Amino acid sequence: MILDSIFFYPVKSMSANAAAHIDVGSRGPQWDRRWMVIDSDNRFLTGRVVPRLVRFCAEVDQGTLRLSVDGDHLTVSDDFETVREVVVWKDVLEVADCGDQVAEWLSRHLGRDVRLVFQRDQDRRWLPEGKRVFEADEVSFADGYPLLLIGTASLDALNRSLQRPVAMDRFRPNLVVKTKTPYVEDSWRDIVIGQTPFTVASQCTRCVFTTIDPDTGERDSNGEPLATLLRTRRRQSDLKPVFGVNLVPNSEGRVYEGDAVTVG
Repeated sequence: MILDSIFFYPVKSMSANAAAHIDVGSRGPQWDRRWMVIDSDNRFLTGRVVPRLVRFCAEVDQGTLRLSVDGDHLTVSDDFETVREVVVWKDVLEVADCGDQVAEWLSRHLGRDVRLVFQRDQDRRWLPEGKRVFEADEVSFADGYPLLLIGTASLDALNRSLQRPVAMDRFRPNLVVKTKTPYVEDSWRDIVIGQTPFTVASQCTRCVFTTIDPDTGERDSNGEPLATLLRTRRRQSDLKPVFGVNLVPNSEGRVYEGDAVTVG
């Protein structure tokens, strides 16, 4: 098997960046979900609540973030002067506020009072002890784990059950592996991509975010593909719908598109 494609998402819930290679650290891919939009109560916002977020393009060039939507562009300053305490699910952590200019720009385009924050290297967010593979496992602003992997055969199988096929970007993976057997990744435990080892921590539970079209920011009127996953892909332990698997890196490394994927 080979690594078919690589993606990272600089701002949580905004557009994907495709990459030919990426450096992986303890939190996952470099620059993945290091920025996040928060509401007036300093709580994280995602496409579940604000679907329009998926239409924003977020690109990183040597650590500088550039945002765009509907032909309007903004370069985000990295001169952080304010620290803000934010809430991500059950986690509370101090992070850097990106300033009033980007807050006003985002608020205008989203029609609500929001701000942008950045997770600096010193802003640590640890995985809950029950989810850790290693004692010091940490994560960015991602929902649960440092990386998400999906096999191409799994999407092919799901699309055969859908009236309207969906693209891989509907599921926001970091790593896509060229596979022949649907859902084979569910059975993996330890894998090596190129020279970088990973542990499969769990199946990835899916939510209403999968029903949002990344191109339009609109929800599917039939609740797909989540409705089909709820019928066909429920995890036995808790009956939650699953698609793809969560990864924890065993060490730092660099992975390349086309790298061999070896299952341990």
